[in-house]
Amino acid sequence: MHERNKGFTFVEVLVVLSVTAVLLTIAVANLKNFSDQSVDSSAQSDYRNIKLAVLDALTRPDAPERYMVNRLEGPARLPEPLTAIQLSNGVQASILFDSRRRNNNRPQTNTSIEVFHLDGTKSFRLTEVNGTISEQVINR
Repeated sequence: MHERNKGFTFVEVLVVLSVTAVLLTIAVANLKNFSDQSVDSSAQSDYRNIKLAVLDALTRPDAPERYMVNRLEGPARLPEPLTAIQLSNGVQASILFDSRRRNNNRPQTNTSIEVFHLDGTKSFRLTEVNGTISEQVINR
């Protein structure tokens, strides 16, 4: 009787390596997608907080007539009167609020907010003119 080899054939090894390569490719793609979603969610959360604060604090009668933040990058707090808002790490925000009163009439307002994560794939934008609000999610 002769002894049988107790090893894997070359074809079996190639099949296992091929399956492993396919699974690894899928895992890396999903990890990248998960990472993008994570940083975009961080930016979206900051955007919602800023939007609520701006529409609340800056539309009051005692609000400043002009408020501008140009490309503030987190982690950082927004300047007065929005100091309660803390930007997340890597999130960048730009805010413009302009209010003009004419002859004791209702103020004319113009608001622009843009928030995105530096490593993200989406930008969150709000434009408000005299109470009409438009929101956009833009793929970058």
